[in-house]
Amino acid sequence: MNCKNSFPYDLYTIQVMVETLYPFGPSLNYTVTSTRNFSFKIRIPSWAQGSTQSTISVNGGDTKVLNPSSKTSLQVVEVWF
Repeated sequence: MNCKNSFPYDLYTIQVMVETLYPFGPSLNYTVTSTRNFSFKIRIPSWAQGSTQSTISVNGGDTKVLNPSSKTSLQVVEVWF
């Protein structure tokens, strides 16, 4: 399943695309672009927190275990244009 959405936000445009086979596959691949830098926040469900299988890679970099906020369950990813 693919989903793509573009929207204006405070005088700039953000485009988010997600590719996934969920719930039949475990991966969600986001492509995020923007005309300005911003913080992209992903809510991580409680059942996925604390698992070494819940990982993130940004711009093809090293894979890291997710570390969402304990208060909000949000993983913050900085998006640079």
